[in-house]
Amino acid sequence: MDSADRMRIALEGGCPDKVPLYFVHDERYVIKAQNKTVRDYYTGTAEEMSSIIEKGFYLHPCDGYLVEGMYRFDFHNHNKLEDIQGDYHIFCNTDTGERYKIDAGGNRYGIDGQPYLEMPSSFESRITCRDDITRLVPKSQPAGFDGELGLFYGARRLTARNPGRHFSLELTTPLVRAVQRCGSYEAGLSLLNDDPTLMMALMEAEMELEMQKLPAMVEAGAKSVYLTSFFTGADTIAPDTFRRMVLPLEAEIIRQVHSVGLFVIYWFLGNMEPLLYDFRNIPFDALAPEQPRNGYGVSYKTLREVLGHVCLFAHTREEDMINDKPGPMRSYFDTQYREAGQDGAFVAGVTITPENAKAEAVRHYVSVVEEYNYPNKFHG
Repeated sequence: MDSADRMRIALEGGCPDKVPLYFVHDERYVIKAQNKTVRDYYTGTAEEMSSIIEKGFYLHPCDGYLVEGMYRFDFHNHNKLEDIQGDYHIFCNTDTGERYKIDAGGNRYGIDGQPYLEMPSSFESRITCRDDITRLVPKSQPAGFDGELGLFYGARRLTARNPGRHFSLELTTPLVRAVQRCGSYEAGLSLLNDDPTLMMALMEAEMELEMQKLPAMVEAGAKSVYLTSFFTGADTIAPDTFRRMVLPLEAEIIRQVHSVGLFVIYWFLGNMEPLLYDFRNIPFDALAPEQPRNGYGVSYKTLREVLGHVCLFAHTREEDMINDKPGPMRSYFDTQYREAGQDGAFVAGVTITPENAKAEAVRHYVSVVEEYNYPNKFHG
């Protein structure tokens, strides 16, 4: 059985030959592991960027992997390196003539040293009416995003060279995109509270823009979408707001993803406990919880009891990955397996591998997962 079959069976609720292993790495972990800087990545050519992305997959063996999108895929078409001054590389935007500098961490500044944000920030919402939505939300993705050297070039390379593996690409819940478009966390949540009708219109526009990526994801060879849902937990918004405004759009996204033949892995950051029964109305193929934070948390026993035999992803604790604690790592995974994984429909996932994780800790996690087999239970 190859990795793609192992993942497929688990996502369909079946029991493969062993627990599949699925990785999501922080891009900075991948970059640092290759002795590169974030600036090297963000300002590289499409070939250089895709090479860094591809090598990230080969850092550790796995069955499934979330491939980073090349969000600055056309950087070299619009920017030119002019000078190096100490810790800064000086660039010029060849379209506008604007000069700016980037430090090794990938942070961008004006020549005067003022921080630059690609999406302008504002304490008060930049979206105040429907005309603002028309003016500020693009009608389409950047030109060439779906081309061979576009957003998913790294994924194209990996899927072509590894046909027996399961690769995912990311879509983000409309609430996150809408909050960012407003200008800040505070501005977005204020609009959500003060004018939910306008926020709903903004979310719908953001969803339409985000879903334009879907055909290119299929063409790039993805087998699943990793739908990232945050700002949506009960620690951030009211459960009733989630039900009225977030759930319908996320359910529609998933229906569209399914219509093109891809699985949906629903990554959720936040307090999900008050929402578990609502999750039954979201047709995801797998739920991938993040590490509990701020005191909230739901046991995998409860997840299994409420959600039934839907596929569940295990997660790691950042502390164990940063400090390389194989004993606690093993115990933590075993608890999740015993509560939800003994009959399949279970994947050994991770809390996103943090930038400062130890490579040896990731290798220890791989060795832990390799011990969990289903020799007498396989059904696909």
